[in-house]
Amino acid sequence: IQGALTWLLGDLSRARMDSSIILIFFVFLIVIRLVLSSRAYDAFLLGDEVASTVGVNLLKTRNEAILFSSVLTGLSV
Repeated sequence: IQGALTWLLGDLSRARMDSSIILIFFVFLIVIRLVLSSRAYDAFLLGDEVASTVGVNLLKTRNEAILFSSVLTGLSV
């Protein structure tokens, strides 16, 4: 049970700052990219028609959002 509990809660005993800096760097880059793309994501809130009318590439923006959210999830776990 102890092994399962450690696996479920996570174990930070082997975490090192040098590997964390690399992760923080990639998270920072992705967050900057998302902030720069915020206009396109805001247009999605109004619907696909409005977003395409204001010039948002729907397929590219959707794929980007899926990719970035997947990478951020993977980096945080």
